[in-house]
This record gives sequence, C-alpha cells and structure tokens, in this order.
Amino acid sequence: MKAYIKSISCISAQNSFPNSELDMLILNSTAIKHAIEPNYKDYVNAGNIRRLNRIIKMAFVTAIDAVSRANILKPDAIISGTGKGSLTDTENS
Repeated sequence: MKAYIKSISCISAQNSFPNSELDMLILNSTAIKHAIEPNYKDYVNAGNIRRLNRIIKMAFVTAIDAVSRANILKPDAIISGTGKGSLTDTENS
C-alpha cells in the first residue's frame, strides 16, 4: 500500500503555526521550551476547548490545518506525532 503526504502542520517552540516555513528562529537559552500555541477559539468552539487537554487541542488544530491545506474533504488517515509530547499531561494522568 502506498501512502502520500499531502500536507503537514506543526505547533512548536518556534513560530511554526499556521505557517510551516520558519522565517525567523526564536533563540531561547532556557532548558524547557514551551510551544507557541494558536488561539484555539479560531478552530474549536469555546465550550469544547475546556474539555480537551493541551495535547489533544494541539493535535486537533494541526489536523484541521493539514486537512484544509491538502484540500481534502474526507482524508483516509491523519497521522499525529509528538517528540516527547506534553509529558506534563501524560505524567498527570
């Protein structure tokens, strides 16, 4: 089975969302770097935002962005991944 990457989306410690091209790097000398999160109200209705934890909100918003960039109405699959993704959310569960 062949798989094709039609688009990507990324939320990171750099200014990478919604534009995946890094125009300017943000230098930070701290040990822990936090993601620059989008305004979730632009993608999810306010009532649902409170119900979702941080990593799910990020995955949901990047999936919406990637699907819209690919111009696909009904994708066959969406793959989401993290580096060490929201370790604080995982540890608190």
